[in-house]
Amino acid sequence: MFNKVINTHVPFKTVSKRKAKQLSKPWIAKGIRKSIKINNSLNHSNFECQYRLYIEIKLQLSEQSDGPPPTVQRNPLVKY
Repeated sequence: MFNKVINTHVPFKTVSKRKAKQLSKPWIAKGIRKSIKINNSLNHSNFECQYRLYIEIKLQLSEQSDGPPPTVQRNPLVKY
């Protein structure tokens, strides 16, 4: 009886295998997943020059972001 009430009001939500795989890797941000999707679609298509251009742009962006992380002075009066 109790399980029947729980199942009717709070049913389990089914998740696809793809979504479960994404949820198991929370460190991969939405932008990175989008970049991977674009990269894979260009790689499997016949647009070799666009794929090479995309790779070069990604490398330039990663080189720019590889610097030391910025130091942030946190205000001790503000609760983060």
